[in-house]
This record gives sequence, structure tokens and C-alpha cells, in this order.
Amino acid sequence: MITLHLLFNIILIGFFNYYLNIESDTRLRHELSRYLNSFNYVYNHLIITDEKELEEKALTTITEDSFFLEVFDSTGKLLYRSTNLKNWGNIPLLKLPPGKEISIKDFNFKGTKLRVATAKLLNNNKVFLQLSIINSSLSKATNKILAINLITFPFVIFLVFLLSIIIANRTFEPINRVVTLAENISVQNIKARLDYPADPEDELGRLKTAFNNLLDRLEKQIAEISQFSNNASHQLMTPLTSIQTELEFILRKERSNEEYRNALIEIKSETLRMIKIVRAMLLLAKEDDLTKELINIFNLSSLLKKEIMPAYSNNENVKFNIQNGIYLKGREDFMAIVLYNLIDNAIKYSNEKEDIFVNAFLEKDSVVIEVEDFGIGITEEELQNIFERFYRGKNAEIQGIKGFGLGLSLVKTIVEGFKGKIEIDNKREKGVKFTLRFNKIQMD
Repeated sequence: MITLHLLFNIILIGFFNYYLNIESDTRLRHELSRYLNSFNYVYNHLIITDEKELEEKALTTITEDSFFLEVFDSTGKLLYRSTNLKNWGNIPLLKLPPGKEISIKDFNFKGTKLRVATAKLLNNNKVFLQLSIINSSLSKATNKILAINLITFPFVIFLVFLLSIIIANRTFEPINRVVTLAENISVQNIKARLDYPADPEDELGRLKTAFNNLLDRLEKQIAEISQFSNNASHQLMTPLTSIQTELEFILRKERSNEEYRNALIEIKSETLRMIKIVRAMLLLAKEDDLTKELINIFNLSSLLKKEIMPAYSNNENVKFNIQNGIYLKGREDFMAIVLYNLIDNAIKYSNEKEDIFVNAFLEKDSVVIEVEDFGIGITEEELQNIFERFYRGKNAEIQGIKGFGLGLSLVKTIVEGFKGKIEIDNKREKGVKFTLRFNKIQMD
């Protein structure tokens, strides 16, 4: 701001200099044209043709509005000078540049700034008429500007200082709010948001939006972690309680071998249940790394025929229709988890007489996997939540269908990690159909 202030004054002085010189030059040209008609040069003699013109006050006194008139020959010899120059001295001739009829220049004479106009006498190249004026207007304007600057400069400094504080405070206020909010943010205070007014397109608006979006994501993740921890604790407590009950039962007194065997079978069953829960939780924790597995390619048709189909060979209701030569990118064991979960769910939510269809085929640029059952189905209300971890539908709870609500969450995590899509068709009289779509891989 101070630099701009100084620059403005320099430009202002230059502006005044330019326009005051134009005014002085116009005045000089006008008066010079008059005085040129007052002289004549004949036979090497200077003749005054209009003496009254030369007796004006402007030529006889020295003031800021005075004119100083001189006539020189080509050698620089003074032929005539106005009365007001007798006590001040002669102003030397400023030579006229070749080819010019008139020349106007600045000249410093005895410490006084003059504006000097030089021209040839009419119809004569041997005599030069020189008219000078005191160029005090520029000095006065410059002095006034400097004086005003000296008076106003402290106020300008104060104003700049004050504006700097105000602008700095306004500029850093949103940043200070971000810092304050970041210092006070916690799990208990995660709902706090930035609320200062800002244009969403400028930097402060984008900072506000980005920071609030970050807090939204953190709040969502903290809520998921909290729910995950609560549900995980609940799911693990059930088998642990069951194991504890069985152990207390067999330790209370001597039991028969059959009772010990049954208790150990129950403990093994509950232990396997806990292992499944822990494995599922560990796999869910790795969901961000699933895309790294897409460098692998496996034969989906072979997986279904050699591993999945034999696992359900004792269940006549599960019917497979598998096209040969289907390949996918990803890990084969992860896709096996997806298939087992979908087929197991279809079996659990269907009665013993209802068929379950598992289809795998190529469709244009896609690999399609369908698992269809005709069981209790999924309501519209439940459809919004079935992929949440540890979520179980009301029908499953009412009918006593066992499970711990991680299967479909695992399915969704793996399928999306393999860049696939899940479609659910529940708008039917009975059952539900899960359709998985992946990008097709062409194998030569």
C-alpha cells in the first residue's frame, strides 16, 4: 500500500509536469507569434516595427507571469533584449535544431527553471527570436504534492496498518476456526462443523466444504466402528457364553463319556462359529487392499465345478448350470467365500422342498453369476440394510435361522473390490435372486 501510494504520487507529478508543459508551450507559441511581427531585419540592421507591443508589463517587470524576449543573430550576438532582462542578465541562445521552425526546451538560468522557445524571424534565417518564461507552476505543483504527502503520510501509514490488521483478521478467521475446531474435535464432539459464510467456489469456501466433508466421513466411519465393535462383541459373546456354560456343566461333577463327548462337540461347534466370525472380520478389515488382488486371473468355471458343486452334492435342491471357459480377475479363495455365502443363505432361507439355482455364464462383455431361491425373500425395508455388518432380518430372527450377519457384508466387500456389481431382484411372489456382474476376460 505504501509503495502504491508513492507510485501514485510519482505518476501524479509526471501528469502535472506533462500538462503544465503543454499549457506553458501553448502560451509561449501564442506570444512568440505576436512578437515575431514586431521585428524586421533589413541590411543587417534590426528594426522594431511595433514598439508598443514591446512595452507591455510582461516584458518590463520580473514576475511569475513575465516574458523574457531576446533577439540574436546567427553568430549568437545579442541584438535586442526586453527591459526586464537588464538587471537579471542575458539568457544564452538555445540553438534551433536543423529543419525545425520552433524549438521549446527547459533551461536552468541562475537557479531558476525556465521554459525557452526559439524561432527564426519571419522570412529570415539569420536572426532568431527567443522567448522565455519562468516555469514555476511545475515547482509549485511538485512542492504542494510533497507538502500534502508529508502531512498525509503518517495518516496513510496508520490507515495501511489498520487495514492490514482488518484484512489479516478477516483472511485468517476461517483458518483459525479450522484450527480451533480441529483442536476441540473428538469422538464426543464429532458432529461439530465449520459454519462461516463463504462462496463455495473460492478457496475459503472449498476449504470449508472439504473440511466438513472430512468430518462427515470421519463421523460415518466412527459410527460404523462403534456399531461394528458393539455387534462384534455381541456376536462373540454368544458362543463364548455357550462354551462357558458347557464347561461349567461338565466340571460340576463327574460325567459319562457320552456327556463329555456331546459337550466337546458343542464346544467345537461354538469355537468354529467364533473362528468364522473372526475370519470374516479380518477379511472385512482388508477391504481397501482387495483391488491389489486383481493382478491374478482364475478359472471361475473350474472353481464352481471342482470345489463349489462337490460341497453341495448331498443337497439335491441346489442345481448348477455352469458355462465353460469363464475367467475372472481376483483371488479364487475370495470368490469361493462369495459363492458359499450366497448359496448358504439361499439354503437357510428356503425350505427343504424348494429348489435353488446357481448359474454362471457369459453375457456380451460381462461375466454373470446368479443365485436364485424361492424362500422367505427380502422385504423392501430390509433391502436397505442387508449389506450392513451384523445386520439380520426380522424374518430370520423370528424363524430362528442361525447366522451372525456378516455374510452379505463380505459378499459386497469382495464383489466391489473385484470391480463387480450386485443386483437384487426381490419383486417376486417368493424368494430372491442375487446377480453378480464382472468384466469379462478374453482368454486365447
